[in-house]
Formats: sequence, structure tokens, C-alpha cells
Amino acid sequence: MAPAELGESAIGLEKEQEARPRLPAAQMRVEDRIFYHIAPCHQWQIGLSIDTGPWKANRFYSHYESDFGVTPGDDRVPCAERLEAFRHLPEEEKHLHCERYIQLAYDVIKDQAIFIREVLFEQVRAQEFPEHPSRTRCMWLCTHAGVESWWRTIGGDDKEIYGVRATGNIHRGDERHLRVADTFSHKIIREHALRYWSGSGEESADLEDIIFEGCVRVLNVYKNLQEFKERAPRDG
Repeated sequence: MAPAELGESAIGLEKEQEARPRLPAAQMRVEDRIFYHIAPCHQWQIGLSIDTGPWKANRFYSHYESDFGVTPGDDRVPCAERLEAFRHLPEEEKHLHCERYIQLAYDVIKDQAIFIREVLFEQVRAQEFPEHPSRTRCMWLCTHAGVESWWRTIGGDDKEIYGVRATGNIHRGDERHLRVADTFSHKIIREHALRYWSGSGEESADLEDIIFEGCVRVLNVYKNLQEFKERAPRDG
């Protein structure tokens, strides 16, 4: 799983709901509860136990360990330098390469906006909700009711659905508060971080962003959504 990326603006949510009180600690703990995790094919086998403590497969954060948009090879030109060079091209050459550079700029802005959101969300968690699982170390889970929505959101063909039994701490956030990965002010992003960490309340399953720290044991592997619908037990 991965966090929600750019989407419709979350700013309208401020008119829909007030910041909710923190979830009591008892509501954050789960024991032997069935959830589902969507990940690349053949990542896990049935019977495997995974502890998120030493777990190094938070692929969302590992993405930022590499240089994004840097020219491959020995020259390794960063994106801003490449875009600056584009600005100084002759007009006829700009026309030839315009679409490619617009796409590059969009990809970089999107990528870095998501990173800024995550840094600010983690700052708010550490300061205001230190008992909550961290998005920097977590595993993303979903309920039976949320699998179909997240399967379609994640996209791509190289993925499977893993049924797991989880024991540890969870946080259920409202996914709509993650839709501030854009050029919003840090003040607005922090406001939505406070709402996100205050809990998702009674939102529908497709709006729940469930993060988890603890131990899971793999119970089943479903190759696709149809197999999941036919075979998967409901949440335990």
C-alpha cells in the first residue's frame, strides 16, 4: 500500500468537520485481527510472520532514498538544473522538447509535494500524537470492505492481496486529509495533519487510511480482486 497522492483538494473538509478528539489508547490496539495488505507479487508466503520493527519494506519512504528525476549516468544532472537549461534553449528547440519538460516539472512537483506533506505529518504526529504509529515505519492495511477501493487506487498489475492476522497498534485516518500534497501553505498542511491524526471517526471503508505497527502473520494470498471476493473471509 501506499499513501494517497495528489487528488481533489482537501481544503473543503474544513467546512465539513471539526478536529476530532484523540482516540483512546484501547481503540488503537488490535489483537489477532484480520486485515489485508496489497503489495507486489511474491513478496510474502503463507505462514510468514513480519514484525514492523526491523521491517525495511516501507516502499513509500525508500523511494526517497534515491535521486528522483536525476539524469542517469555519470553526469547525474538534477531536475532544477535541467529545467534551467531548458529555459535558455533557442525557441525552436524549446518547442520540440516542451511537452517532455512540462511532464518532468509536474512529476518533480508532485513527488516533492508528497514528501513535504509526509515530513509535516510526521512532525505533527511526533509532537501531538507520539503514541500513534508512524507513517515512516508503518505497514498499510485495509479492511475487507476497503480492499476493492484500494486495489483500484493503487493500480498496476504487479500486486497481490495478502490476508494477515495483526497484533499491534493501528491508526485509522481520514484519507481525504492526505489530499494536501500540493502547493498549499505549511499551515494548511499541518491543520489537516491534526485532523488526520485525530482519527477517521465513522468514515466509509474506502476513505480509511489504516497504518499499523506490530506483527502480522500471513494467512492467505489472493492473486487478484476476483479471487479475493470469492475466497476471503470477512474481518475478524
